[in-house]
Amino acid sequence: MKRLWTVLTIVVLAGMVLSACAAPAAAPAAAPEAGGEAAAPAGEAVDFVTWYQYDEKNEDPASDERVGNQYLRDT
Repeated sequence: MKRLWTVLTIVVLAGMVLSACAAPAAAPAAAPEAGGEAAAPAGEAVDFVTWYQYDEKNEDPASDERVGNQYLRDT
């Protein structure tokens, strides 16, 4: 009985190893032509606005980490 379990375990492990192997890769696609159209230039940069306003000089007493944490607790 022990021999049966050993053989069964080896077969299962071999099946798992073989199924984990990746399939062979297909032939690579043809490279795009070098003289094709150039990509369109990117548009103008847009400012990114968030709800958080950074108080660099710490002049605003309402602009505090405590206020942001309370906002997060309330939502």
